[in-house]
Amino acid sequence: MVEWEQVMRRNEDREFMFFGSNEESVKILDRVIFFDALAD
Repeated sequence: MVEWEQVMRRNEDREFMFFGSNEESVKILDRVIFFDALAD
């Protein structure tokens, strides 16, 4: 999960573009953002 957050922070816009085309990936993306918000 930590590695995922690091990737998201570095490539946020590009990851959104990529994951936007896959429902399962979107769910994972939402979880990453959720946990990232908790971390803050």
